[in-house]
Amino acid sequence: MAKLRYGGWRGTHPGNQLLVVVTGLVLALAGWGCRVEGFYLPGVAPQDFEKGDDVIVRVGRVASAKTHIPFDYYDLPLCPYDLPLAGSSRKDAPANLGEILSADRFHDAPFQLKALMNETCVPVCTLSSSNKQVLSSLIRDEYLVRIRIDNMPGMYLETRPLVRGVSLDTEVTYETPRDNGYPLGRYNNQERRFEFNNHI
Repeated sequence: MAKLRYGGWRGTHPGNQLLVVVTGLVLALAGWGCRVEGFYLPGVAPQDFEKGDDVIVRVGRVASAKTHIPFDYYDLPLCPYDLPLAGSSRKDAPANLGEILSADRFHDAPFQLKALMNETCVPVCTLSSSNKQVLSSLIRDEYLVRIRIDNMPGMYLETRPLVRGVSLDTEVTYETPRDNGYPLGRYNNQERRFEFNNHI
């Protein structure tokens, strides 16, 4: 029977251990001087905002899980883009590969958001009462407006802290977003009427 030397396996010889350490150091020093290259994906670079900076808001399709019939935002009787508030002419956002494959197109929104500024009751447009039936039908079918804020999808969070008996902070922390986009409106059962969601 053969006897093992140096306490066991042949690789634990002190000379082999030194060879492994020296080889590791040489590779580390060789890699230190190497040139490192990165890549940039358009649309994913982080952006810093100062108070009052314009935040880019884009609207996409208006879709429903009930009907599965999507509409483009500007094909519906919603706020048009040609408003002094919105600025110059409407532009389509450059589409990434995922948007092309899913047939999503995003356009400049007819309203503006400012970073770190809470604005309330800023009128964007007045909707015609002749479109009431179309909008009521879309609300009944639970249509959602897909929206992007600073190229990130807007999610709808339905918070009801008073109903659930928790604070608003707790509700926002633990509630998962309900839908991708925001609902076009809702039906008020108590007053038996449709309410158009006119705020972000």
